[in-house]
Amino acid sequence: MRFKALYSNVSESPSDATEQGFFKVRNSQLIYGHKKNADGCIVVDIEAATIIKEIYSMALNGYSTPEICESLVNACYPTPREHIMLSFGNNIKPLCNWNSKNVRDILRKIEYTGALVTGATYKDTETGKCRKTTKDKWHITPDVYPVIISKEDYAEVRAISNNRANIQMKDYLLRRKVFCGGCGSAMSFERSNNFVYSCYRTLADTSASCHRFKVSVAELDDTVLTTIKKQAELIISIDNLGELKKGVVNSNHLTELKKQAEHLSSLRQDNYEKYITRVISKEAYHTQRADINSQLDSINSRIVMYTQAYEISLAKDKAVKNAYGVLDENATPKELVETLIDKIHVYPDNNIEITWKVMGFAVGI
Repeated sequence: MRFKALYSNVSESPSDATEQGFFKVRNSQLIYGHKKNADGCIVVDIEAATIIKEIYSMALNGYSTPEICESLVNACYPTPREHIMLSFGNNIKPLCNWNSKNVRDILRKIEYTGALVTGATYKDTETGKCRKTTKDKWHITPDVYPVIISKEDYAEVRAISNNRANIQMKDYLLRRKVFCGGCGSAMSFERSNNFVYSCYRTLADTSASCHRFKVSVAELDDTVLTTIKKQAELIISIDNLGELKKGVVNSNHLTELKKQAEHLSSLRQDNYEKYITRVISKEAYHTQRADINSQLDSINSRIVMYTQAYEISLAKDKAVKNAYGVLDENATPKELVETLIDKIHVYPDNNIEITWKVMGFAVGI
């Protein structure tokens, strides 16, 4: 079968095209691993196909996506986008900075088995934008493209990936909370021989302080849980000494101040009405207004101060409540982490910085 690439704005239906032995392909529809020859036929791009086969080989041998990325970066292979730019004659210096999305996209492309996929997208009639469809609406025609990966290898890789995805979806303790202190990016959970969090943003930057930075999942979990327990013990000990109760503001204080402010505002309005109805003189009006405004400013300042103090008081009460919850035997580590921790920044010098969800849940409150 000849794979003829006719660059046209008109597309034939998949059935008509495959019956004739060729189909029409736009420039944007050629995938990484395929190219057109001098006759306009779609053929295998040997250089890209070699990389694709290597990726599938590593996946079949149990390599994780991050491990495959690391291998590709070390081999200095151009990314798919860089390869395409180079093939079109662009004078660029490849950074070879592969990421997990690059690898996952390649491992998901059924086109490498020779299949033609249509119906994967549709045009929204209301917005005019192109939208993705669900897989059940795809039309897959086998044996159309030149083959790079066998159907058997593709099916085995998909089975491995799906199995790994099911395992990865199980919640681990610090899921989506660990960030690299060096570059600020989220660290990836990697299931290799030993579970680790890895920083892949600076994988190609050898000068970065977090280049190839990894931290043990077990050690970080233990450090975080120990820190939570110590913080809880400290908060409870301070509370028992009465330190947390200092400056506690009763909500009744705020209610009383707000009533006084409303009363003064009402007096100010009455004073104005007496003036415009000539019950009082202009001089008396200005004198009384100045006095009322002075009192009102003083009370409003106290309201702001008491409101801030009341919010701090509530935060301290919440911190104490959570501290007792930490020492509760029924509380699970996952519940504690989700309740108390927003982010954890891990630095290459093995220091960590915890951003707490609960205000006051830290040393020095």
